[in-house]
Amino acid sequence: MIKIKTPQEIEEMKAAGSISKAALRRAGAAVKPGVSTLEIDQLVENFIRLHGATPTFKGYGGFPGSICASVNEQIVHGIPSPQVVLKDGDIISIDTGATYKGWVGDNAWTFYVGNPSDEYKGLCECTRDCLKAAIEQAVPGNRLGDIGAAVQELAESNGYGVIRDYVGHGVGHAMHEDPDVRNYGKRGRGVKLQAGMVIAIEPINRGETNMLNHFSDGVRMARTVDHPNVRVLCDYYHLRFEGDSPSVLLDGGRELLVHTHISQLEGRRYPTDLSLEPTLPEYAGVLRQIGYAGGVSVESKVDAPEHWEEQAALALANLRQVLG
Repeated sequence: MIKIKTPQEIEEMKAAGSISKAALRRAGAAVKPGVSTLEIDQLVENFIRLHGATPTFKGYGGFPGSICASVNEQIVHGIPSPQVVLKDGDIISIDTGATYKGWVGDNAWTFYVGNPSDEYKGLCECTRDCLKAAIEQAVPGNRLGDIGAAVQELAESNGYGVIRDYVGHGVGHAMHEDPDVRNYGKRGRGVKLQAGMVIAIEPINRGETNMLNHFSDGVRMARTVDHPNVRVLCDYYHLRFEGDSPSVLLDGGRELLVHTHISQLEGRRYPTDLSLEPTLPEYAGVLRQIGYAGGVSVESKVDAPEHWEEQAALALANLRQVLG
């Protein structure tokens, strides 16, 4: 059941939200290479308690931390640990929650550790813009589907996907209240928004999916299913994006690989400049080593749509040169 808050209750909630927000900023200030996620967790817990509140997450469903600290490909709910030490180029999503006078404040942000790649920055910037677009739709008279559609449309138009397994939610005396606030949907559908509803909008985007992120994930699934119609595609762009070596194809590639996509890592564009892809010859060598005889396709964006044919021709010529 959706709980409508009175103006007085919303004013009371703002205090919890302010503490959680300040704790999140304190956490962000501590993010740097060499710091463990447990150190940030302890800092946040001390900050929240110093301000007369309690960490909402600690003990929730057995969760041991005061923050969720999710590094790089980890989607959400990362457990703080002394073994997880931040490195230059990482990104870390930190969730903070503070309970104050019976009300819950719930905040999250993704921080850069040093100087991450342009791909990571692009993902974070798009997700930030998705949040802004969703907030613009959170007005009385609109529907939950308007919020979800705003996130989904913007994410997908920029080449990203939304995570469907995790959603936003209502918030109040409890951290998770009705309704679920999805990051996808259709405009004009779903619960009608009204004054007094308090919701946490949590756009969570990823390049593609949170289920199969590495070639080895696909191999493992195909072997588990163990059916002749289930095989594996390797996307060279994602192999590079995830930081994997082409040698990962040596385990399972010969028996399971049936197709491969290729594009430049930078901007996910046509492979028109081989100097930007120093690992592509190695990738081609591994394909030859495993006896690959399947299809190769270019799946990428175009710099100038009016010149796509020229770019496609150059990309194909480069692939013929590298792949032989």
